Amino acid sequence: MNEVVIEYRLTWPEYRRMQWRAGRSRNILLVIIVLMFSAIVAIAGDNWEWRIAAGIFAFGLLLMNYWGTPKIQWSNGLGMQELRKLTIDDRGIVSKSESLEFKIDWSQVAHVEETNDYFVLFGKRRTVLFVILKRGISSQDEEVKLRHVLNDRTPIVS
Repeated sequence: MNEVVIEYRLTWPEYRRMQWRAGRSRNILLVIIVLMFSAIVAIAGDNWEWRIAAGIFAFGLLLMNYWGTPKIQWSNGLGMQELRKLTIDDRGIVSKSESLEFKIDWSQVAHVEETNDYFVLFGKRRTVLFVILKRGISSQDEEVKLRHVLNDRTPIVS
């Protein structure tokens, strides 16, 4: 049986980059909505107070979405800052930490996107199921083995 074991402790910058990657379409939609709302409020108001208020509101929403909410999840999320052990094999992926364990079956994975730092597993509804950090891979041979296990189950897109 092909099995790859990866261990790592997630850092805040990695989590932040993963959040942006995982929610890119949601983030783009939020930006469009905030900008449209701000434009409408700025046009509807015939004084500078409305325009300033709309700008502050838009900036606040963007700041909350891109930094505030992920920081709260990072600080309070179960297992976020703990050492993780991933076991990836023919049956699926098992992620274990001190306080959390979950499993992903290959039937849930539609495709995998590979970046310089991650393997991003997408579900059937184009949602991100899981992100595998390449930093935790111990050797080039293990990375080749992981790529082989992933590619046997689902297509890898670069």
